[in-house]
Amino acid sequence: MSHTNQAIVTGASGLLGSQLLQNLKSQNYETLAVFNQNPELVSSGVKKINCDIRDKKAVWALKNLINPSALIIHCAAITNVDLCEKEKEMCEAVNIGGTRNVCELARQTDSKIIYISTASVFDGKAGNYKETDTASPVNCYNLSKVKGEEIISSYEKGIIVRVIPLGLHLSGRKPSSFLEWLVDSFRNNLDVNIFTDVKINPLTVTTVADMVIKAAALMESGLLHLGSRDVVSKAEVGIEVAKFFPKYKGKIHLASLEESSQNVANRPKEMWLNVDKALSLGLELPMVLPDINQYLKYFKWKKAFTYL
Repeated sequence: MSHTNQAIVTGASGLLGSQLLQNLKSQNYETLAVFNQNPELVSSGVKKINCDIRDKKAVWALKNLINPSALIIHCAAITNVDLCEKEKEMCEAVNIGGTRNVCELARQTDSKIIYISTASVFDGKAGNYKETDTASPVNCYNLSKVKGEEIISSYEKGIIVRVIPLGLHLSGRKPSSFLEWLVDSFRNNLDVNIFTDVKINPLTVTTVADMVIKAAALMESGLLHLGSRDVVSKAEVGIEVAKFFPKYKGKIHLASLEESSQNVANRPKEMWLNVDKALSLGLELPMVLPDINQYLKYFKWKKAFTYL
């Protein structure tokens, strides 16, 4: 196998990381899954290695397993926004220090690196954010992602992809993403508060994984916004997901972000990205609700999932 066909995924037990490994494997990449916790959530049939990205020596030791000019997709991060607000030092150590270590690994192996960032690097006052707009983070998590972006952009083979991924883990664990929370609530007949005034253009993790691998082939460096071609509220996503649960007996409360008091960190509202650049590269981006619908239908069909 040619050495350019090797891909390393950090955060391999996460939602996007585990999906990326499946997609890369199906495209005949030689894959290396780098994880810190939950090995059981890493996609099966791939080479796994346990590594805490905060540990510079441990990260650099991966050099021995990496071919020159490989592709590194860096998904590892602490993404729990309220936890980052409470544990600022840990957030910085993983999201900034860890990114610095992984970027240095890319530099030492002459590998291309794709850094998975977030739409919430912006303050959410305007929406329709372009790649040329200046980031304006409103909480610790967002700030740590901006600092990570700065590290990656200083490397000539660094690509930053901003996106809002939606997905479900294949095995049972505490719901930690927006979509998992919705599915878990509907399955257990819990009442939900969903915001009509938080606007997003997310993509399901299967679509994100597909687009990220395509972007790796199309770009040498730079910044790319990925998202659906249309914009919806979180409430619209919730109502779409509820259709998969005809026996749901809870109540859906349509709420405003201002009414919410349970969050520690500030949350941006207009969280949607301008995707003109991605479209100009020839990436075929879907509409939000059909993308979600197709994703959930696939899970239902697979019956691999305890949620649906």
